Amino acid sequence: MNENNNIISMDTPENLLQELLKKGAQQLLAQAIEAELAIDDGALDFWNAITKVWPTTLHQRCWVHKTANILNKVPKSLQPKIKSRLQDIWMAKELIHQI
Repeated sequence: MNENNNIISMDTPENLLQELLKKGAQQLLAQAIEAELAIDDGALDFWNAITKVWPTTLHQRCWVHKTANILNKVPKSLQPKIKSRLQDIWMAKELIHQI
C-alpha cells in the first residue's frame, strides 16, 4: 500500500499478496492459508505467487476457463458435443465414472 495515497501495488501478484499481508489483511489471508486448494484462471504469475506465499496450497485450473480454451481449439461444429462431455466430467460425482 502506498503511504501517500493508500493504493495497493498490483505490479505483480506476489507483491499484492505480500502487501495485503503487511497492511491488515492478516485475518482474511490467514483463512486462505488454511485452504488446501486455490482455483484460478491459469495466470502463471498468480500461480507462482501462490506457491511462494502459500507453498503447501494445491492448484486447480478453473473449469470455465479450461473449457473455453479447449473449445477455442476445435471446429465450431464439434463444440457443443465436446462442451457437453467436458461438463459431464466436471459435474461427475465420482472420478471413477469418467475413467
